[in-house]
Amino acid sequence: MDIKTVKGETALDLAIQTQNCFVIYMLMEEGRMRSKRNNRLLRIMEKYELFLLLASCLTVLWAIGYVMNLSSDSWLLKGCLLLFLLVGMALSVRQSVGVKNLRYLPTALMLSSVFWMSVTWFFWFMPDVTNAIVEIPVMFSLVGRLYFFYKAWRTDPGYIMSSEKDKKENIAALAEAGCLDFRTFCTSCLVRKPLRSVHRVPCDSCVARCDQHSLWIAQCIVTQLLQASFW
Repeated sequence: MDIKTVKGETALDLAIQTQNCFVIYMLMEEGRMRSKRNNRLLRIMEKYELFLLLASCLTVLWAIGYVMNLSSDSWLLKGCLLLFLLVGMALSVRQSVGVKNLRYLPTALMLSSVFWMSVTWFFWFMPDVTNAIVEIPVMFSLVGRLYFFYKAWRTDPGYIMSSEKDKKENIAALAEAGCLDFRTFCTSCLVRKPLRSVHRVPCDSCVARCDQHSLWIAQCIVTQLLQASFW
């Protein structure tokens, strides 16, 4: 990134000249991540990015509920406050969360909504419910959903791993053969792909027997996890 051409131009200067918005964004993001590594406070924030993301989502959803529950009858006021909250969250997430962990934003929003729905149920609705026929199914439903979410989230979807030695051997073999078959080789991961494997950009990895990429668990779903992801 810091290497300059003969004319003294950096990679960012060349990207600006070609007006490549994606490359400009990635280079600026990389520069921001490097500046984080030079600042102790920013390094600590980077370490706890996921926790900060979840805390931000919890706070924003609570604030949305608080705004909607205001005694004011002015919907213009409530709309302006909600717009201010959404813009503030977008700016804070953009500044505090890196591209790698930004894919967990839908997951954090979903968990935050489940948390506040559970709080609403236990503290406002459950004290007024005396029928066990209603309480027991709700409890089983909540526990079951959290269990299947954890199972689908923590289970390895089948990332195709390869060591640096294997990658070098693959490149050497391809150079000797003089041909490149994109059906059996991934140029991003530098690995030979088994049948039915797909390279997923959000996960930045090749996944064996991949069915789809789920926003809600921030990773790919394979055929073995279809049942857990469905629940």
